[in-house]
Amino acid sequence: MKIFSKNTLILYILVILYTFIGIVLQINNQMSYYNTIINPIIWLLIFGFAVYTSYSEKKRLKAKTEKTQTVLIITMIYLCIYFLLGMFFGYVRSPYSHQFLPFLKNLWAFVSIIFFQEYIRATMCPSGKLKWYWYLLVTIVFTLSEINFYHFSSNFIDLETTFEYICSVILPIVARNCLFTYLAVVGGYGCNLCYRVPIMVAYLVMPLFPDLEWFWVALLELLLVLIVFIEINYIHEKKTSRSPRQKIRKQKLVRKIPLLTIVVLFVCFVAGVFQYMPVAIMSNSMAHLINRGDVVVIFKLNDQEKKDLKVNDIIEYHLDGSSVVHRIIKVNKVSDNEVYYITKGDYNQKEDLLPVSYDQVAGKVLICVPKIGYPAVLLNELFNQDKPDVEMG
Repeated sequence: MKIFSKNTLILYILVILYTFIGIVLQINNQMSYYNTIINPIIWLLIFGFAVYTSYSEKKRLKAKTEKTQTVLIITMIYLCIYFLLGMFFGYVRSPYSHQFLPFLKNLWAFVSIIFFQEYIRATMCPSGKLKWYWYLLVTIVFTLSEINFYHFSSNFIDLETTFEYICSVILPIVARNCLFTYLAVVGGYGCNLCYRVPIMVAYLVMPLFPDLEWFWVALLELLLVLIVFIEINYIHEKKTSRSPRQKIRKQKLVRKIPLLTIVVLFVCFVAGVFQYMPVAIMSNSMAHLINRGDVVVIFKLNDQEKKDLKVNDIIEYHLDGSSVVHRIIKVNKVSDNEVYYITKGDYNQKEDLLPVSYDQVAGKVLICVPKIGYPAVLLNELFNQDKPDVEMG
């Protein structure tokens, strides 16, 4: 039994072939021609063949309009939240030109390709049930087409850069394309256009961007992908499943908001957004009170509280980009605005080599949770080859 037509199979071959040609062109430093000329034109040609391929194959998708509207609403809410975050984190200037001709050039180079790609993707996922590996193939191909391979190797110069690149670029791209393939199957290319086009146009139009670190940008995008998937999956199940209504109703996004809220709050806690912050201990310098692999909860201090610390307080302070968790054994108060602390790990034979100024202090240890920090310990040992002359927390 044929799973799709010969033309659709040819479409698969064209997309896969051009994806790998595009990778070669980028690696060979053809970026100026590739972004503005080669890439849009080739996708336009493949789009034309996709239109011909799908002309006689019209999808009948249930709740298509409702799904499309839902994706658009969630995307617009996301954009409002994203740009409003600049009020708290500050703004930076947009990297895109807002002059008329460069703006039209960017529309051609970015927005037109989105339309071509999503129509092609939907055509490659025709009506009826395909084997899972066809959907996986579509996802992999479009993921590769979205990755910028120009200076690709420069993102792998060390383990820390590699980790940041994978988390901030590769992971969101993979998550997006998994979602887009799913949306193409259950909602058609209109759902993907309502996700991708408003975001891309907002990026091209807005003169300022929130000054967010890569961690927050990646987190927001992953949350957007998750929320869109949950809501569209709920609508799809409601319209197509024969399961009892009570079971389907439990999948509604509103019922998952508490769980999503808990996840976001936990991530914010780990990232140090709140007054309390967890720190994984990397050594046994504070044994047996605090051991390697334990996690201590730090209470962040203001400037005055940093100056009022006392002997025997256990503090976290910064040294050469690392965090150190040691006990204060002596306070040297030069003046009201100049205080130095002599620190020492309980298990160490000698005090730390350098005194700690109050502005190096991050906070004070409140509690210790045993053994749960070992994953962070292993990651730190992989990424941190250079250590200061004290035992680190």
